[in-house]
Amino acid sequence: MAELSKNSNVHLITGMAGAGKSTSRVELEKRGFEVLNLDPYPNLAYWGTDDGEAAEGKKWDDPKWLRINYWRWRADTLRSIILNHDSRIPLFLDGRARNQEEFFGWFSSISLLRISEATMRARLNHQSRGHSFGQDPVTQDFLVESLPAFEEKALRHGAKPIGTDNLLVDEVVGQILIISGQKVDEKL
Repeated sequence: MAELSKNSNVHLITGMAGAGKSTSRVELEKRGFEVLNLDPYPNLAYWGTDDGEAAEGKKWDDPKWLRINYWRWRADTLRSIILNHDSRIPLFLDGRARNQEEFFGWFSSISLLRISEATMRARLNHQSRGHSFGQDPVTQDFLVESLPAFEEKALRHGAKPIGTDNLLVDEVVGQILIISGQKVDEKL
């Protein structure tokens, strides 16, 4: 099987819930870039323990469950996505997983969308949000508590930060494109 490298022309957009991953993905798609949301991708993302065992049920409102179960990516599926991609064109993946740093060496760039606690809570509670994860108080508190360690770990592993609190989506996407080595005004 072929080896993965940073020359894959596959770029990860990551960040905590509410940071703007989905909004950035939609804008990149409007500009003609190839994009993929990792959360619903078949056989990739799942709730599991640190040892990789699948979690039983989804109990987001249970603090004990949230402390032992995490959103994770399966290496074989992610590897297949990257290896089957035509490296002549950029592919932007958006998502976040507990074990994402294991795969950072597979991406040509990693953009970390950073967010403050106040902005996170406001975005998670907004009616236009596409799903309910993070809207209950227990899950929100867990996400807020996890935010500093999540961001620090991603930065330590080479992610490039983009503060999204006060930026328009065009500005966020412009920075993602710069980090990924694309032209800011480029449309495919």
